[in-house]
Amino acid sequence: MEDINDIWNKIQKGINEAARRKMGKEEIPQRSSWFDEECLEDKKKVYNTVINRNTRQNKQEHKDAKDAHKILCRHKKRVLSKSQFDQMEIAYKQRNCIKN
Repeated sequence: MEDINDIWNKIQKGINEAARRKMGKEEIPQRSSWFDEECLEDKKKVYNTVINRNTRQNKQEHKDAKDAHKILCRHKKRVLSKSQFDQMEIAYKQRNCIKN
């Protein structure tokens, strides 16, 4: 006689295989190009500010670090967006020049 866990594992495996065949494998979304090593290191630093000890001072430091991280990420995102908009504008103007 089979164990209930073995039966459940077989059922779960069958359901997962059927779903994978029908729907395909889920693609893992790529990080945005503006999210680089600097952002990742800053994010880890923010996490580590409160993980050590949960004191009022550490909570305040965590809040300040989190705010600084948000500002850094917003800045990087804006810089990338501006460069993309500039490239689109140049491409649009070149297309208009070619048509005229």
